[in-house]
Order: sequence, then structure tokens, then C-alpha cells
Amino acid sequence: MNICSKCGAEMGSDWRYCKICGSGAPKNMTAELQQKKGRVVSEERRWVKPALLSAGIVFAVLSAWVLYAMFSTTSPTGSSREGSIASSIDASAGKTHVLVGRENGVVRIPIADLDEKAFPLYRYPYKGKEIKFILLRASDGSVRAALDACTACYREKRGYRQDDALVICNNCGISLRTDDVGRLSGGCNPVPVAGTVEGQYVVLQARDLEAGARFF
Repeated sequence: MNICSKCGAEMGSDWRYCKICGSGAPKNMTAELQQKKGRVVSEERRWVKPALLSAGIVFAVLSAWVLYAMFSTTSPTGSSREGSIASSIDASAGKTHVLVGRENGVVRIPIADLDEKAFPLYRYPYKGKEIKFILLRASDGSVRAALDACTACYREKRGYRQDDALVICNNCGISLRTDDVGRLSGGCNPVPVAGTVEGQYVVLQARDLEAGARFF
């Protein structure tokens, strides 16, 4: 308990002024009050940074989870989704991208989807990678399949584009005949992939595509 030095009234320890006569509190009381206030502010600041850090971590985790849910194309075991097919357009290259999945160990592509002027780029998700491959018609009407990569340029990950009867490497610019795709290998030739035609579908073995994962 403190006593006002002017009127003798009792003053609370946290009073700045006497409520009876209005005189200021003794200096020792003011100093004590300031110290108390400083301790409170210090305690508040002590918890601000950890709280902000925790909030930032929670936000980052939630954001990562949302992005994963939106863009993930693989199951928890790393295998591709069974039987899924979706397409999108790459506006910069004017090329159709088609996401495919396997069903009973095979990938089926409708022959009607093939474009004689510009092949679609098929994407097969496998163990965190996207194995890209192309399908096109040769001059004899047969369907050819190959990876969108070659043993020479695959590290650049630039793939191929089609210009009528030619397939052009986007990395080195070498032009190849569409009739040679799926038949020739090595150098800048697209890595061949075995395929068969069953009715209205081109059928590829999933294991043959998965064997090419090292090129992506």
C-alpha cells in the first residue's frame, strides 16, 4: 500500500495519480509501474514469433496438400490410375496433350484420335514421372508408337514435333521420316515402343512404357 505525499490518502500500487487530490504518484511507484508494463510487453513479444512461425508452417502444409490433390496423377503406391484418359491443349506449341492410364496391364488409345498432320502427345504417369509417347500413322496406314525422347537428346526433355511426313527433334532440329518412327532406334530416332492394333484401338503394354521411365 502506498500513501499520497500531499494528502495522505492510500493509493493503489498501479495508480499514476492520487484519486483524492490529483497529485502524481511517487517516483518509485511510477518506476515500478513502468517495469511491470515492460515485463508484460516482453512476454507478449516472446510469443509473437513462435505463433507466426507456426501459422506459416500450417499454411505451407495446407497449400502443399491442396496442390498435390489438384495435380497429382498417381495413386499412393506410385502406379498410374487405371483406365483414366484426359486431354488438354498446349497453347504454346499447339499440341494436344493426352493423359492416359492403364487397364489390366495395357494402355488403349482410340485410333480415331490420331491426327495425320500433328500427333498428340500422350502422358502416362508412373512412379512420380510422366512417360511421354507419340502415336502416328505411317504412309502405309500402319500405326507407329515411340517415346517422345531419344537416346541422344533425352536429357534436354524437349521431345519432337510433326510437320506433315516429317518428325523433327525439338532439341537438335534433325528431321526424320514418319515411316521410320517405331522402326529405327538409336541416335536421334524416337525410342520405339511395341504396339498392336485391336479393333478400333492401339494397344500398348504398360510394362513397355514403364521400361522407358529412365528417359524422363
